[in-house]
Amino acid sequence: MCCGHICQIFVTNKTEFLLGGDYIAAEKYYGIWNLYAKEFQFGICEPSKKKAWKRLWNKIGYDSYKWRFSIRVIPPNMVGSVCNRIRR
Repeated sequence: MCCGHICQIFVTNKTEFLLGGDYIAAEKYYGIWNLYAKEFQFGICEPSKKKAWKRLWNKIGYDSYKWRFSIRVIPPNMVGSVCNRIRR
């Protein structure tokens, strides 16, 4: 039972949300999380961890090995803002 909260059902690379009795399917996206700044950076938004690391490597090279960068699942409510942000 949902109890008024958002219910999540993980199915492979898809997440389904129960909002007011309606199911909304959304893909899981991965982004680059900066542990120091506590935010998603570089506007990288990929469907797999491997692709996210590859895009980070292509963007900043060896600096991608620093301890501060990690791959995290982007919360569904932040996908639009993280994927559309371009840092220069």
